[in-house]
Amino acid sequence: MNPESEIEVWRTQWKETGRCQSVDAHNFRIDHNRQRWWLRLHYFFGLAFAALLICYAAFVLRSDFRAEVLAWAVVVWITTLVVTGFSVWNWRGLLGVSGRSVREYADAYERRSMAMLRAIRFGYWFLGLQLSITAPWITIDFLRHQTTVRQYVTGMGFLCALSVAFVAWFGRSRRKAVRELNQVEELRQGLGTEDYQESTGTI
Repeated sequence: MNPESEIEVWRTQWKETGRCQSVDAHNFRIDHNRQRWWLRLHYFFGLAFAALLICYAAFVLRSDFRAEVLAWAVVVWITTLVVTGFSVWNWRGLLGVSGRSVREYADAYERRSMAMLRAIRFGYWFLGLQLSITAPWITIDFLRHQTTVRQYVTGMGFLCALSVAFVAWFGRSRRKAVRELNQVEELRQGLGTEDYQESTGTI
């Protein structure tokens, strides 16, 4: 789904669920700054975790150099680089964006919320990819008698629980992003189209 279609989706949801509470400029600035700092923390934590994961895979491979471990390490490296590359692309130019006018704050807020929606869509796709790799891998190991029934059930149970947790987190994050986009729409409507387009005053 392209950005224009995504905007139409949340606008439709906003109209169906009713208008949110009135958003004044001062509170909007506070929410904007809170969103910016949270995204910075999330972004840099993600980069640090990616570096740690790559090093961990290299350490495991060095300790137990086998064909299966090598294949696992390669999968870890490739998927980690793909996720990191998407993160860098998705949040490019948005972490330090701020503004002084109402329009600049609203535009930056909206762009970050749209980037979050892209990240959630990517997260669903990546989760599906990981499940399509991990579940058969665990099953094949079990069928080859390389794991016990208890280990297999534990592994699959953990995989299911982790998947449910991610889906719940994606859903919560998406609702939050839609709510933030609603706040932008509410602020713009409160200002009025003409005032919003010509506004150069500080919040």
